[in-house]
Amino acid sequence: MKKLTALLLAAVCFLGLALAGCADDDDKKEQGGGTTTGEALPNAENHVIEMTETSETIAKNGATEYKILVPAGLAYNSLISVAARELQLFLGEATDAAFEIVEDAAYSAGGKYISVGETAAASAAGISADYSVVDAQGFVIETEGSNVYILGAEDKGTLNGVYGFLEHTLHFDYYFEDSYDIDRVSELPLYDYHIVERPDIPVRASGFGYATNYNTETQYRYRTVYRHDFQLPITYNGTMSSTHTSMLYIPKDKYEADHKEWFASGTAPQLCFTAHGDYEEGGEYDQLVETAAQALYDNFDADETESCYVASFSLMDDDGNDWCTCDACKAVIDEYGAQSATLILFINDLAECLKAKFAATQAEENATDAEKAHAEHMRSLADRFILTTLVYRATEQAPYTTDADGNKVFAEEMKLHPQVAPFYAPILARYTGRPFDENPEYQTLEDWGELSEDLFFWTYDTVFINAFLPFYSYNYLQRLYQISYEESVYYHYNQAQYFNRNSTGWAVLDGYLNAKLGWNCYADVAELTEKFFNGMYGSEGEEMYDMFRSYLLFNDYQVKELGYAGMIYTNDSSAKLWPRAFVYGMAERMYAARDRLLANGEETAAANVELELISPLYLLILNYSSTFDAQTFAGYKADCRAFIDQWGINYYNEATLMTTFIGGFLQ
Repeated sequence: MKKLTALLLAAVCFLGLALAGCADDDDKKEQGGGTTTGEALPNAENHVIEMTETSETIAKNGATEYKILVPAGLAYNSLISVAARELQLFLGEATDAAFEIVEDAAYSAGGKYISVGETAAASAAGISADYSVVDAQGFVIETEGSNVYILGAEDKGTLNGVYGFLEHTLHFDYYFEDSYDIDRVSELPLYDYHIVERPDIPVRASGFGYATNYNTETQYRYRTVYRHDFQLPITYNGTMSSTHTSMLYIPKDKYEADHKEWFASGTAPQLCFTAHGDYEEGGEYDQLVETAAQALYDNFDADETESCYVASFSLMDDDGNDWCTCDACKAVIDEYGAQSATLILFINDLAECLKAKFAATQAEENATDAEKAHAEHMRSLADRFILTTLVYRATEQAPYTTDADGNKVFAEEMKLHPQVAPFYAPILARYTGRPFDENPEYQTLEDWGELSEDLFFWTYDTVFINAFLPFYSYNYLQRLYQISYEESVYYHYNQAQYFNRNSTGWAVLDGYLNAKLGWNCYADVAELTEKFFNGMYGSEGEEMYDMFRSYLLFNDYQVKELGYAGMIYTNDSSAKLWPRAFVYGMAERMYAARDRLLANGEETAAANVELELISPLYLLILNYSSTFDAQTFAGYKADCRAFIDQWGINYYNEATLMTTFIGGFLQ
């Protein structure tokens, strides 16, 4: 017991230092990138936030002269329409004023407007968002006269700009369903805005289902994307993917009879990226490149949203390392030192062929205006598309040789095409217990940076085989995103419980911090965490925060004394790792917090506590059934089942539906 006490005390000291940061420093200085001392943070240019209060007001005593102005002819489900409705909703809630949404035609020179998107008024005022400055998801907010203009270079940026406006004006922060903060004011001043923001990681996809395809509202408010809305998916015979795509574009059952050279020798479920060495002009290799490029082109052509500019042509990996064993592939691998070499040579040729196809797009002679506009869109992709390819398992290692002094040598022909990005997915890295840059995989990330102008980064943030277990990456998340920023990662996907409608085990905090740190990797994590607990759990925020800190401290003990592995495929659910006293204490504290919230009328916060209760209840039921009387144990099982159903936690792990699991566990 003395050893445990000493470890917990040491962990308390460490955690206090880690979470406190420089929040109490008398010399702290607000920079664009966050709070720091001394010089501006490295990301300050991404977060230029200047706003000065004027003598005018946007709303006062529940009334406003302002209208929300949008471009004409928007579809109801367009991102600009969503942005306008979100602005209307939250401004109304904050001020009790009714903000009407009007289109360009209703604009009058004497009116007062908050303009959203590329309106005619924004154009007349000379206000625009430069893509080279804000990229696809950043935005500008400017005041001109009495009007405020919010717009991005693309619609997603404009939507993000609305949330940025609410954040900087009314301290809006969104945590989870029906759990958010916003100032309630009787008078909202007009500010002279000059805000130019872009996320530190240009594109961030949430790894949790509750913030992606299961809940678009949360996805928007987190300012993240659903990966299929960013990377163009491909479907063949009922299988859809936006990453494992090569044999969906080049199906074996469709092409093998006439082009057996296109497919790998042996048992590898892959293409042969050398076409077994048939490099004759017009031969099998040229035909494979042409067919793949045309398939990609056709998939972009069929994208009715015209929103995707990224597509993947990646190995059909089945989480194995099988690769083509033909002589041509072996020769390339031997020459350049890694299996990824054959993929690089192919993907570079594929990108050049695809680029030429986009550039050559022409509308038919009698094309409609819509068809002409689509042809122009396709031509524009020639200089804009990004073709990704997974570097994962068999292709994880970057190709290089070493010179006589042991230095790495990266061959020029291994440099990736300017519009090709390696999607590095280090599945075996450690994401708990130490920062990512203390993993050997960090060096591999840097190696790929030597070969590519852009990097895509796929990391991991959950126990994939057990949805009930916490994954202790919290102390290392910030450093992970800072590494992405330092390595100029364009797209970061920290994959977690994407398969689940909702998740327990502090997963909501995890998703929130991922979203925040992807936007600003130098944000104050301690401040964010405290805000989250108060926003999620109301008057029991401090109590729940204290429980979370206890989990972090106990995890330190699990790692140092109990052999906790903390890997993404390690089912660390045993009684050894989860002593009864600890788990039972957590469950009872959560029950008590829930009951106090219900007595206080805080039903949303109480339900949020019940989501967290699922994890300790599961561990009690799994490991300690014999230590409770029948009535108490039955109550725990009934509650666990009820909370799972209430929150729609639909999967026990990637492959097992919760209904299947419950049938043998909670009946």
